[in-house]
Amino acid sequence: MNTTGRHGTDAGGTRPFGGTRWRRRLAAGVLGALGLAVAALAAGALAGATGSVSTATMTVAVDGGSPAATAVMAGGGSHTVAFTYTAGPAAALSGGSWEVTLPTGWSATADSTTCSGAKISPSSNVSGTVSVSGVTLAAGTACSLTLTGVTATASDTPATFAPKDTNGTLTSPTVQVVATDGSGTLAVSPALVSAGSSPTLTFTYTPAIGGLDGGVLELDTPTGWSFPTAAGDVSLATGKGCTATVDPVSTSTLELTGVTATSTGSCELTVSGTTAPTAPSTTSSSPSVFTAKEQSGAPSSTLTALATSAEPSVVVAPDGAGTLSLGSVTPSTAAVAGGDLAAGATGVTLPFTYTAGPDGMTGGSLAFVAPVGWPVPSATSGTAGYTSTS
Repeated sequence: MNTTGRHGTDAGGTRPFGGTRWRRRLAAGVLGALGLAVAALAAGALAGATGSVSTATMTVAVDGGSPAATAVMAGGGSHTVAFTYTAGPAAALSGGSWEVTLPTGWSATADSTTCSGAKISPSSNVSGTVSVSGVTLAAGTACSLTLTGVTATASDTPATFAPKDTNGTLTSPTVQVVATDGSGTLAVSPALVSAGSSPTLTFTYTPAIGGLDGGVLELDTPTGWSFPTAAGDVSLATGKGCTATVDPVSTSTLELTGVTATSTGSCELTVSGTTAPTAPSTTSSSPSVFTAKEQSGAPSSTLTALATSAEPSVVVAPDGAGTLSLGSVTPSTAAVAGGDLAAGATGVTLPFTYTAGPDGMTGGSLAFVAPVGWPVPSATSGTAGYTSTS
């Protein structure tokens, strides 16, 4: 470069180097560079270097529980979720920032922070990304962000929050959003038993989306029924996506505690040695209803009755309520006046029709007793007394 005072020449010696034009160009170049730098900072202020990982840590607690209790009930609008950010062991923050991103469908009415002098954005009607800026923390010290009035969306997979700080990304804590209390369904098989019998009943509980996380399921017997109190008479099927502890409480109540299951699984409980009422149901429209209560396992959850439509019922039917009729005898020559059979008639086919009682029949039995002198009923075709059903 060749210069001569204020108005020298450029390296090529062809143009003036200085003056108003040079200063304008220099200013424009500096401002342009600053603009690019500001834009880059705005676009990635919390991302740190590309792909960088922060040494800071984060925990989450819900509804005042410890960080180990991270289940929250779906919906609500009254939950509290507190994130605690701890600066890395050698990564103090000075005017730095950190953020979390709420899952889709989550919202909060307000938020607050214990980070001294920091600013939160947004500060109300919270959704999406929540940032805490202007944070000054010594290495290894912590401050928190608390969201109140939180509404969460149920999911069978734990919610994560994509936390970041000025130095990079953090490992996200998780929250399991469980189903609302009392939102599951319960079925029972068989749905028809004989009065006074001791049937084996299989109850199948299916949680709503979000499932249960250490929850409780309580099952009560209808009037006239009793449950066995021996633990060996009550078993929980494996391989169904449900874990729990079975507690036979009394002859009228069974309880499953520590229930963990998602909506894609089910809790299948087999109860043997039950006793049905000796008095049958008056009609099939008034069966025995097994009532149930469910607690999701979130800190604020309580035992809540399942919807009436979700509770199982069993019809207690009387024995001998069906009817039996005889159709047309073949060959017709075997019959005499009044529908009686001619004495000594052979090769006769008697078509009986059984009609179940008003409650129907499930897994029942039907017995025929041949009169004295008649062939013994046989299952072998072509023999006297051959009997078949259709």
